[in-house]
Formats: sequence, structure tokens, C-alpha cells
Amino acid sequence: MNIKKFEYYFSERVLLKILCRKRILLAKKEHDKLFHKKILLKKGHDNLDELYQIFPSRNKWLRLNKNERRGKSALEINVIQLERTVLRATEKFKKKPIEKWHQNLIEMLLALRSNILNHKYEVPKPLVLKQFKEIKSKKTIYRPIAYFEYLDRIIIGQVNKYLTDCFDPLFLDCSYAFRSIKKGGKPFTHHLAVEDIINFKKEHHNEDLYVAECDIKKFYDCVNHNKAKEIFKINIKKCNSQGIEIDNRAKNLFYSYLECYSFNEDVLAARLPKNSEFGWVKTSDLLKVGSDSTNESIGVPQGGAISCLIANLLMHEVDEKVMKFIDKKNTFYARFCDDMVLLSNSKGDCKSILEVYSNTLKDMKLLSHPFSEFKVYSKEFWKSKSKAPYKWAKNDFAKNVKNNVPWLSFVGYQVNSDLKIRVRRSSLKKEINKQFRETGKVISLINGGFDFRISERAIKYRVTQRLLSMSVGRRNVFYRDQSIQMCWTSGFKLLRESDNIVFQPKHLDRKRAKNLARLDSKLRKMDKANRPDRNRKKADIDKEPKYYGHPFSYFSQLK
Repeated sequence: MNIKKFEYYFSERVLLKILCRKRILLAKKEHDKLFHKKILLKKGHDNLDELYQIFPSRNKWLRLNKNERRGKSALEINVIQLERTVLRATEKFKKKPIEKWHQNLIEMLLALRSNILNHKYEVPKPLVLKQFKEIKSKKTIYRPIAYFEYLDRIIIGQVNKYLTDCFDPLFLDCSYAFRSIKKGGKPFTHHLAVEDIINFKKEHHNEDLYVAECDIKKFYDCVNHNKAKEIFKINIKKCNSQGIEIDNRAKNLFYSYLECYSFNEDVLAARLPKNSEFGWVKTSDLLKVGSDSTNESIGVPQGGAISCLIANLLMHEVDEKVMKFIDKKNTFYARFCDDMVLLSNSKGDCKSILEVYSNTLKDMKLLSHPFSEFKVYSKEFWKSKSKAPYKWAKNDFAKNVKNNVPWLSFVGYQVNSDLKIRVRRSSLKKEINKQFRETGKVISLINGGFDFRISERAIKYRVTQRLLSMSVGRRNVFYRDQSIQMCWTSGFKLLRESDNIVFQPKHLDRKRAKNLARLDSKLRKMDKANRPDRNRKKADIDKEPKYYGHPFSYFSQLK
């Protein structure tokens, strides 16, 4: 295999591209933060992030011509413009630093590269942040998120890219998450996983199919460090047998990453408000799979790139064991990180392979949610995270057939036995809640009676643009044939191929319209003394467009 050397991932050009992207993303993040300050009679902060100090000022950036900009998002355009500006100003790093920003950039690159390439870098302990998950038994449950400083994130990310490129040839086609190679010209994604499920169903359209699902309990929080190191060494040997030599610096950084964090040592010691906790598994459950939280380090950072690689390494052992028992003609197995789905035309085969999967998980010292069995299909079915084999088919109530399950659920999608596709209800609810939060932030300022420095038209325009960009993006409105940027519709692009999708995207359109109407109502009730357009008439407001056009609709983007 032709794997790039470790040094390539930390070359000046590669690091520059990453830093340029970080700089543009930071500017966007700051712009979003300052919006709420800019609409009020307040000033933004004057403290500039270090990333601003290593690049030339915005007015010196080169601009792409019209043809070069075509089909690119604003983020992509700005990254390219900034990178070209730096390369031209520094003569591709051949010119001696004269300007302050150039000197700062060279110093940062030198520090990054020398620490990594000279074995001087160790992964620091991350800051553990709490992220609300749920309220259970009147107790607030938080999810621990590990936060690394951005330079550390760059290093961890590049080490992960190198190791993923090295290990990825070992991984099987049943693994669809965190891959660097492609399958039949297509990248491994959750979309591809669902496509393959649909294709398998089409091949067996005249047969009964049985499905089993599994979700691993607290996956990242329960990774046993000793087991992770053992599997890491096993896969290094497999790479060596294929002529792939892993750089020692990457090995050391992998071990350093494991040592920087553990759930039982770092998370459980963190202070939390009263009547709240970080959700974890029972100590007795860990002991059942051979993990001793009193003597071993357990758990890897949620939010660290190398954790994704660790997940694939551990689960690759499970994949290999399962695939030995699978007849590819009659059985389909897919895994997306810790989510698994198994399809077979034989209930017995489905059950026996699920047992192999479950036992191999225990060998990896991982826990699965208990497998639920259902005699009757009901709402209770959807509350279960892991499911014993069930028949994937329509129910016939006329013949008193109630135990079939008409919908298969995997990675955010739900697929009907007739191959109709829809979005999982929880994913729909999350998007609606996000719409509500975005408008709610500004409404809270209006309710607070603050003095505003921009007009209500500008306030509404800004919020509307935010809702449009997070729902359907921007580039794909004009370039439908090109890959979609990050937005809600890009996460469910398979819906475009389904003829039955009507209610869900139209429901999202209606909810977004209601949120904008809610904002509009609050703007009309604002104290005129607190806004700059106090002389504006109500008739002018009524003339403003209430609908932004077909291309900005969830429904039209998915049809």
C-alpha cells in the first residue's frame, strides 16, 4: 500500500491549509456570537485570537475570479483565498519573514512541527465539559465532552488521519464510519449503509427478512485502555504483514492520547451541580466483561479524533468474527461506529450471528443494551435500543398478524418493508428544537427591553438567513448537482430518491414559518423608543416577504 509518510501530515503546506480553515471557521463563529451584541448598543470584544495574529488582515486577501468561485461555498472560497494570499506573500515559505503576521506564522509552524517530529509532544489532559443529556428519576444526567485547545486538536486530528490511512486497508466493507478509503467509488457514509440495506432488500423482495439491531452501552466511556492497547498492537502487526510500517511517533502519540484521559479518573472527579451526574454504567456490569474500574483506566475522550479510530480498531475485531459466520447471499451485516444492523432470510441464522456479535463485544470488554423481544409491534418497540430478531414486514390486522415490524431504523433513517424512506422522529424533533432555539435567542433580547442599534428588518433578515442556511444550505440552492454543504437536508439526502416524502419536510417548513412569525410578532410589539427605525410604519412591515421562495424549502430540496 502507498501510505504517505508521517512527516507529510505535519508539512508546512498541510498545516497551513488546516490553519486557514480554522481561521475562517473562527471568524464565522465570532460573527455568530457578535450578532447578539451588534443588534444591541454594545461593542464586541477587542481581544483577538492567536489565529488572527498569524495571518494578514482581511483587506489584503487575494480574491478568486468568478469562474473559480462557481459552485464553492463561502467557507471554501475564503479558505482558498487566504491560503493563496499567504503562499504568495511568503513565496511558498521561501521568503524571510518581514511582516509581524508572517513571523508569527513561521514560529507557530516551527513549534508545531518540531514538537511532533522530534518526539517532544505529549497530549495534555482535556477540559471536561458537561453537555445536557436528559432528566432521569428527577436527576439531571450530563454527557462528558473532552475539550482540547485548537493546536492540540490539530495535532490529534493529523495523527488520527495518518493512523486511519494506515489501518483502513484492514477494515471490512461492513464498517461505514470514520473511513478514509472508498467502496465502489463512493465514500463510506451512513447514506451508503442505508443504500446497501435497500439493495439487499431488493435482492430478497420475495422472501421474509429478519432483522436484529444493537447499540453499545456508553461506548466511548467504557473503552478499556488495556484492551485498546492490545488491539492496537495486534493491528500494527497486521499492517506490517501487508508492508505498512507504522511510524513510532504515531504509536507514542496514540498511547499518550489514551493516558491523557479516563472516565473513572477524570470525569467522575469533576464537580457538578447538586442532584446531577455524568451517566455511566454500573461497576458490576463492567466486571462482567472483565473491566475493573478500581485498577484499570476506562473511557476515551468524546470529542477527540483518535477516539473514532479506537472505536474502529475494537469493532474491527468484532466485524472479523461476525463475517466468518455470514453467508453474504442470504445475510447482511452493517456497522456504523457503535450501531449495528443484521438482516437475514433465516431467523435462526440471524439469532446465532447476533449471539456471536454479542459474545465478541464482551471479549472487547464492551457492553450492549439488553436485546428486547416483542410479541406485538407497538410504541414500546421504539424505546428499545437493542432488539432481538424480528420479522421486517407489514402487519395484517385482518388476519390478526401483529408481531411484524414495518420499519427498520438505522443511522437516522427509517426504511419501510416496501422501501419507503423517512427520517427518524427524534431527528425531526431535534431540528424543530434547533429552529426554536435560534429564534428564541433574539426573542429573549426583545423581551428584555434592550436598546437596539439595528432595525427590526435587519434583525429579522439575520435570523431568517441563519434558519435557511442550517436547513438547506446555500450552495446547493444554485448548484443542485454538486455535493451539498453541511445542513439538515445534506444529512438526509437519500430522501431525494424517495417518492413518498411529503409530510416530514413540509412539517419542517411549517415549523420554521411559525418561528419566523413568532419573531415577527415580537418585533411589532417592541418599544419604539428602543429601536432605530422607530418611525417605520406597520404597513411597511406587512409588505415584506413572508416566504423566501421554493429553493429555500426543506420540501423542495428533498424533491
